[in-house]
Amino acid sequence: MRGTRRLPAALVLLGVFVLAGTAAAHKNAMSGMRLLPTGDGISMALDVDGATASVVLVDRLDLDRDGRVVAEEIEAGASFLSAYLRERIRIQNGGEDCELVGDAEVDATAQGKRVRLKWKASCPGSLGELAVSNVAFLEDAGGHRHLTQVRVGTLVHEKLLAAEEDVLRVDARESPQAADADATAWLEGVTSDRGSTGAAGSPGRANTDADAATVGGTFVAYLWEGVRHIWLGIDHVLFVVALVLVIASVKELALVVTSFTLAHSITLAVGALGWVNVPSRFVESMIALSIVYVAVENVVRERPRVRAGVTFAFGLLHGFGFSSVLMDLGLPSGALVSALLAFNVGVELGQLAIVVPLFGAMVWLRKDAVRARFVVRVVSGAVALMGLVWLAERASGFDIVSGF
Repeated sequence: MRGTRRLPAALVLLGVFVLAGTAAAHKNAMSGMRLLPTGDGISMALDVDGATASVVLVDRLDLDRDGRVVAEEIEAGASFLSAYLRERIRIQNGGEDCELVGDAEVDATAQGKRVRLKWKASCPGSLGELAVSNVAFLEDAGGHRHLTQVRVGTLVHEKLLAAEEDVLRVDARESPQAADADATAWLEGVTSDRGSTGAAGSPGRANTDADAATVGGTFVAYLWEGVRHIWLGIDHVLFVVALVLVIASVKELALVVTSFTLAHSITLAVGALGWVNVPSRFVESMIALSIVYVAVENVVRERPRVRAGVTFAFGLLHGFGFSSVLMDLGLPSGALVSALLAFNVGVELGQLAIVVPLFGAMVWLRKDAVRARFVVRVVSGAVALMGLVWLAERASGFDIVSGF
């Protein structure tokens, strides 16, 4: 009988660690690729997620076979990395393939967290309609996306490439013969201004995807990105799980969910719009701390107090975490409000898909108070442990989980 009582806890505990193990190393991985067509070819700058490159290419980049890929190994493997990307990045000019010339210049940051590549493409004939696709790292189980941007004159065309059939098409006939200082600075800052809407003197934006050019298309695209972020963002999932485990009534559930929604909606907006900037390490560390706090309280308190206030405070932190993802995606200037609203709604739908079945399961478990309390303590203990690992990783900058 005791084994039967403990089975639900064991299953939930297993799910927690499977999800954590899957998402910890490379959740929501994204690369940036900028292309600057001029009269003498196309200059390219790529910014690649180092963790993804390490996971996908570990067999070729891990030179000392210690299970970790560091910056020196990535740079030493420039020829292999170039060959890998050459097979997966395709640029066509007027239907004819452009050639990526030589090997890319590779620069990896400390611990190989980000990888910068500079490259040049040579195209046949004069520049016309460019078609750009990128399927690199799509074999990564954690999912991968490429924010691809092409600058023609002062206009930037962009698209998020996340599948093999995704192509960014751009009319490059108005490309200048040579890059000016502003264009060169834009190319070098491949990760610096995602999400900007084109202030005076800075490049404007053009969305060249036919479906996303409409407000409706943009809404659907960003709605899905919000849902996707929650489902792949295991830290946010575990925070929600820890909150819901001890909620006993629909009224309390509605109060907690509303507090969290209101709080993260505020900071999601002000963060994504660039009105408030908080250091990423601080935000991510505090998110981990919020997980530990709620989970530990579940263990030590028989009946934790109503958490509307605490949830609101921690929700502000989680909103800044959401905003960093949205800034990586970029906010289209032509549909800024629609994209911001859609991403937030997507986050809510993703959360509800977790909250509703979990709350129902806990209502059923509470028919046996002893079993319910056991499940709460075991699962909360596991969540607290994972939160402590994340807190140590994020505060120190050292990847503990990926080292195993």
